[in-house]
Amino acid sequence: MTDTEKIDLLKKEILSDSNPEKEALLDNLIELEGFEAMQFIQSLFLIDPFQKSSAGKGLTMLAAYGVKKLLKLRAIESVNDFKYCPDCKSDLHKYEIIDRYSVGLKCLNNHKFHIDIQQNDFYEKSLTVNKNNNIEIAKEWLNNENYRKNINSQIAEVLRKFIESSDLASSPENQNILEKYCPVCSLSLKEFKQEDVWVKELKCTNDHIFHSRNGLSYNNSTLKPDIDKTQFQALIESYLNSDQKEQLPGQIAALFEEIN
Repeated sequence: MTDTEKIDLLKKEILSDSNPEKEALLDNLIELEGFEAMQFIQSLFLIDPFQKSSAGKGLTMLAAYGVKKLLKLRAIESVNDFKYCPDCKSDLHKYEIIDRYSVGLKCLNNHKFHIDIQQNDFYEKSLTVNKNNNIEIAKEWLNNENYRKNINSQIAEVLRKFIESSDLASSPENQNILEKYCPVCSLSLKEFKQEDVWVKELKCTNDHIFHSRNGLSYNNSTLKPDIDKTQFQALIESYLNSDQKEQLPGQIAALFEEIN
C-alpha cells in the first residue's frame, strides 16, 4: 500500500463512527502527512460547526487536538529556521531555559528569545505546589507537566523571569529588541503595506515574510523576544489589578502579590 493510499484510508477511518481510536489514527496521519494534514484537520471543524450531535462534538475536539499537535511539531521544527538575531544579526544559539513548553535562543550580544512549542490556557485554579520557597514553587509550575498545562505562556514567562531575577536585574530597563534583520538569512528587513492594521508585515530580499506582533511569526511559529524589567513589572501589576487575577491559579496570584 502506498503512502497516499494509507493517508486516504486513515482519513476514512477518522470519519467513521465505528472506530473509537481516533486520536491514534490522527497521530498516524500526522506522522505520514506532516503539516499538510492541517487542511483535513481544519475541515473537521466544519462537519458540524454548531456541534449539534455527539459525533460532531467529538470531531471538533479531535480537530482541536490535531491543530495543537501540528503547531507544536511546527514550532519544534522552526527552532532550526531562526538562525540570526533580528536586532544585531549575529548567530542565534539554543540555550536551556526553565520552561518545558518553550525553547530558548540567544545571540552573542545576549539578546534573548524564545519559541513557544505548546499553547494552553488556565484550567485548574486550585492546584498548589508543595515547596518551601517561591523560587522552587515557580520552577515546579514550569517543569511539572501537571502544573505547566494549567498556565498560559505569558504567565510562564513571568515565572521564568522571576527565577532568572539576577539576569533580569542586570539587563536594561527597556531592552527594545529591534526587528532589523531577517532571522532566517540575516538580510535587512523592510516593511511592506498590507491590509491588517494591527500587524506589521516585514520581508527581506529573499522573500522571507514575517508578521510582527509580539515577535516575528514565520511558517506558523513565532520568535519572541524575552520580556525586560519594565515589561516584567507591568505584567505582574496588570494581572493583579484587573479581572485577569480571577483567572490565575491561587498560588500564582499569591506569588505575584509577593513579587510586587
